[in-house]
Amino acid sequence: DAKLITKDGRAAVSKDPSGEKYPWKPPSKAEVGQLVLSTLGKDLVAKSNGKYIGLYFSAHWCPPCRGFTPKLAEYYKNGLKDKMEIIFVSSDRDEASFKEYFAEQPWSALPYSDRRGKEVLSELCGVEGIPTFAVFNPDGSLLTTEGRGMVVSDPTGATLPDGWKPQPIKDCNDDPEDLNSEMCIVALGTDEALAKAVKEVALKYYEKAGQEIEEMPYRFYTAPPGGVTDKVKSLFKIDGNHLVITDLPNGEYYICPEPVSDAAGVEEFLESVKDGEARKKTLG
Repeated sequence: DAKLITKDGRAAVSKDPSGEKYPWKPPSKAEVGQLVLSTLGKDLVAKSNGKYIGLYFSAHWCPPCRGFTPKLAEYYKNGLKDKMEIIFVSSDRDEASFKEYFAEQPWSALPYSDRRGKEVLSELCGVEGIPTFAVFNPDGSLLTTEGRGMVVSDPTGATLPDGWKPQPIKDCNDDPEDLNSEMCIVALGTDEALAKAVKEVALKYYEKAGQEIEEMPYRFYTAPPGGVTDKVKSLFKIDGNHLVITDLPNGEYYICPEPVSDAAGVEEFLESVKDGEARKKTLG
């Protein structure tokens, strides 16, 4: 029926080369929650005492981790621990390194000897790099895998859970990851009306997808002044305020030729891209 099973077939076939577990359907949110809780075990889960659970994937050999760990520890000591129990999931290369690094941390840890558990948790949380901070609701259901950015914005967890849920539109300077892997609609520049229009369209697609970001056909961004915005401008050789639709996986992008100030204008340009009427540009 041509229905998508998984976007990660490469990893799936690597783990199951004979196709014994085919079709490789990812677990549902409920299944992920139960697998996380069972992998952590009753003792670690009991330490959360009904609070949110933060899985901190990190390692002593990782410079960004060593920079982030003291900040997270400070947040934890200064109020976050009232809302959340953090569990360190180590990617250290040996147990001695794990023990040295864990001695700096004020929370719990998955035993280093449980390497299988570490692999399961990493897979369930989609960990592709460290540090990663994945946050789960008290019932084990996944709240966000982007806890690192969320906790910097909300160090005490005051806005949990709603403020930590994945947002349908993001500032590319905070989290540009999807620009490289998804088709994106970008409000480039400082035009508030353009940013509001793109946000309105993003919310429409978000609701249509049942508030599931992964089910949305596009990702939505604002691009106010910042380091990533400067790189985007340089890549596309443009400046000022523009509505841009990017398809970087295919090396393509589209720049709306007219100013856009409302959602209807955003949708009209999107339709022109989908219909092949908009002028396509290629990188390089």
